[in-house]
Amino acid sequence: MSDHYANYAFISYSHKDEKWAVWIQRKLEAYRLPSVIRKEVGSTVPERIRPVFRDATDLRAGRLRNNLQQELESSRFLIVVCSPNSARPNAEGKHWVNDEVTHFVSLGGADRIVPVIVEGDATTAFGPKLKELGDILAVDATKKSRARTLNDIVAALLDLRPDELWQREERLRRRKRVWRIIAATAALLVAAASAWRCYDLNVTHVEYYYDWVDEWGIPTGIPSQRLTKDQVRNRLFSYRFEYKGRQKGGFFAPRILQRVVMQDADGRPFDEDMIFLPEDRYYTARPVIQVLAYLEDKTLQRIDDQDKNGILQVRHNFSGKGATDVENVRIVSGGVSYAFVVSGVVDGKLFGSDDEDATRTGISRFFHVRDENGRILKTEFMRDREEMAQDENGAYGIAYDRDGNGRPIRETYLGYEGEPHASRWGVAGTARTFSKDGFV
Repeated sequence: MSDHYANYAFISYSHKDEKWAVWIQRKLEAYRLPSVIRKEVGSTVPERIRPVFRDATDLRAGRLRNNLQQELESSRFLIVVCSPNSARPNAEGKHWVNDEVTHFVSLGGADRIVPVIVEGDATTAFGPKLKELGDILAVDATKKSRARTLNDIVAALLDLRPDELWQREERLRRRKRVWRIIAATAALLVAAASAWRCYDLNVTHVEYYYDWVDEWGIPTGIPSQRLTKDQVRNRLFSYRFEYKGRQKGGFFAPRILQRVVMQDADGRPFDEDMIFLPEDRYYTARPVIQVLAYLEDKTLQRIDDQDKNGILQVRHNFSGKGATDVENVRIVSGGVSYAFVVSGVVDGKLFGSDDEDATRTGISRFFHVRDENGRILKTEFMRDREEMAQDENGAYGIAYDRDGNGRPIRETYLGYEGEPHASRWGVAGTARTFSKDGFV
């Protein structure tokens, strides 16, 4: 716009059409030509269309009619809101819209008039002077949407072809819609992930296994022996692993084991007195229920062994210092790990023994030597942190050989110096094999 034009456009209208004039002024002054379109059509095209003069809002009180002419003379374009209301004089016989058109034409602005038909057609909506101008191109708001009407007015003011501007705007709108869809989809995915995360952390997840092994003190189901619910219903017993929450490490960190239940086919805690199998073979005695507790940093604090009624039998308190998320351990050379496991004695039972005289052995602490997978290689019996103790068999510890799944297939009794040592009854250890179902 040339510097001598104070207004980009002047809106001439009948006050009966004021709503249209207000809408046109508000939309034009808020309009910003997208930079991508401005680059396409040339940087000489202005980015904004302002100011747009409308007498009801922009003419200060006390001004005379000739002040309107001054504003009109300072405007590059004249927008005429055309309707039967503006095409004829008002009740006082004044025809202000026609006068403003006439004055603007006298200033040489005939080619800078933008008629906007809001009611009727050119025959009924054009005043005398507009009709006199002949074949003048008007924006027909009666046949277009508001968005297309604004587009055509802007095109006329910026000397662009209406269809060209509309297509460019439409491409831009499509791109914006795509980005809005992408943003909405991303927000939806984030919300869904958050909801899933909340659900995942607060719901109990269940898995079933034939058998499990100890890793860093925590029961771990053998992957190859995982069971479906249908398989569980057809077995004498199985192990139900209950998980809730996740360890450190983010969204896909391992779940935290909360409880392990040795259950029957109906899902009830199994009666350990009934673990008799054909040919008098029986499964190695294990707790019916194990409940795990953790510290705030999610390291293992203790495991409570309970009977089928949920009554505490033995409590294992884990101690040590190291760098795993499931048990505090102390890593030493060779990849071997050590951890103290303090075992309390409850109801006359000691961990790993059903002997009623176990409490007389004086064992109060187990010292476990673990491999790099956290599986126990050797257990030493301790009276305290320094003094070793014997169990009821006269052994000071047990060394384990394990199969590919980590289950103990051989136990060797150990003497005071850690050497193989026969029990009081001359037994050097035990050996076992496991069937596919985990039976001994």
